[in-house]
Amino acid sequence: MGYLFESVLGLLFAVSLAFYKHKCPGLTTKFGRLLVEGCKVYFNCAVFFAASIQISCVVVLIRRDFGISAAGLGGFTVQITWAVALLCMLPLLYPMTILAYMDKERINYRLFLFCGCWLLFFYTFISRMIGDFAPSQIGEGAGPSGTTIVTNDEWLLRPA
Repeated sequence: MGYLFESVLGLLFAVSLAFYKHKCPGLTTKFGRLLVEGCKVYFNCAVFFAASIQISCVVVLIRRDFGISAAGLGGFTVQITWAVALLCMLPLLYPMTILAYMDKERINYRLFLFCGCWLLFFYTFISRMIGDFAPSQIGEGAGPSGTTIVTNDEWLLRPA
């Protein structure tokens, strides 16, 4: 629910700023200033929401990637974690388009928060790439230390 609200609100702010900017280029009217202030507050809330989601995703994926008590952690949980981590980062791109309207002393702060969220997301991205492109343990001698975990025949004849 939080993600949907974040996405819709961010899209509404970005679209309304884009359309209103053409009507009033300096955004000097009362509505224009209100729109810019609303977008600033939205970004501050959205970036901390995204950071908390990224931290929780990293904790879940560390348990999986490093084998630290990953009991009960299924494949769907990992895929959902990857999807949520990506989807929570996308609404942060909307406010980055209005940096020209923000306070000059706060631009670096907002950019720092944005980059911090992307650095947290980087672990999720690397985890996904390793999961997709790492060598498979299926086949003769493909497991750790040359052991056979599942043969190709067993894999192909698995019950559906």
